[in-house]
Amino acid sequence: MHAGMPLASDSEFETYLDGLARRFPPFVDLSLERVTALLWKLGNPHHGLAPVVHIAGTNGKGSTLAFLDAILAASNYEVHRYTSPHLCRFNERIQLSGRASDNANLLAALAHVERVNEGMPITFFEITTCAAIWLFAQHSADVVLLETGLGGRLDATNVVAAPALSVLTPIDIDHQSYLGHGLCDIAREKMAIIKSGCPALVAAQREEARVMIEAHARTVGAPLTLGGRDFHTEQHQDGFFLHASGRDGGLDWVRRRWSYPALEGDFQVDNAALAILAAALLRAQFRAQFDGITQAAVEHALSCADWPARFQRFRWPGFAPSVELRLDGGHNAHAARALAQILARRAPERWLLVCSMLNTKDDMAFLEPLAPFIEKAFFVPLAQSE
Repeated sequence: MHAGMPLASDSEFETYLDGLARRFPPFVDLSLERVTALLWKLGNPHHGLAPVVHIAGTNGKGSTLAFLDAILAASNYEVHRYTSPHLCRFNERIQLSGRASDNANLLAALAHVERVNEGMPITFFEITTCAAIWLFAQHSADVVLLETGLGGRLDATNVVAAPALSVLTPIDIDHQSYLGHGLCDIAREKMAIIKSGCPALVAAQREEARVMIEAHARTVGAPLTLGGRDFHTEQHQDGFFLHASGRDGGLDWVRRRWSYPALEGDFQVDNAALAILAAALLRAQFRAQFDGITQAAVEHALSCADWPARFQRFRWPGFAPSVELRLDGGHNAHAARALAQILARRAPERWLLVCSMLNTKDDMAFLEPLAPFIEKAFFVPLAQSE
């Protein structure tokens, strides 16, 4: 943040985060009132951000964001991004110009935002989201990528009135205790990131969700590019073809064969296609600003995009190189079905499963699609399960 600022060690930063989590509850009633009030005290930094791409959905948000981030970076654009939760370190959530924010920056930003909040009720996620937005406003960038944490309508990230693009990945059942038990309830929450007059890009959805999203886009006058209607992918042995029917010609250059992405799984092809279309829509909407997005940049991004814990292969000391270890962060039935598609292609291999989940998750719905491919399963309790 400031020249000469002392570096904060990991232990000092973790101690502060632990204290922050104790001072503010993990969840209260879903509302934007606390966030908008704090942002107002901070000078409304969300009004001065670079063009924002706002991403919601049940699964695929992070991978789609990672592909889009890689495309923009390969095109030499400065990108800030906000994601949650983190995998190893909190710093992963807030990236400035392609790099995880350092301890000193984050500690200063969080402490500043906490002081400005003046002890008013707020959640941990809300105050850290405000800190991310405040940081993004302090550092120039070409694009800000915002991933929702929970839902959309009342998610702390849903304070940008006019995003450059709203993106919805597939919507399915998850977080029922907060978003509603039916698909329509959940879709209603998530589709609220589609704003009046602002372009929206939506992955193919189940019928009930699709009908609601189309109606909402018409109501608010949001130009809609919809999977299954305006675009779809066709997989081949050496890559995938992206079919798109953009009416204004802005999507002409995406209609071609693309190489398979570095991330494994059929669903990653769909996530990559969504990111390619998002880049194309940015290019069409802000041509003078984003005409540096090229087919060559997209191809390079597909080959190097990284999003850990998505069927990620890794090594572990003591295991022979021939032992294949994979890490996947899926935690709902929709994610399990996608993972099962990968395992089905590798049959007759059978796997040992080591699984740990929050007790708010439907563990049986998650395990059912995986059962045919599992020889033994080991269940590990979490230190904290809420």
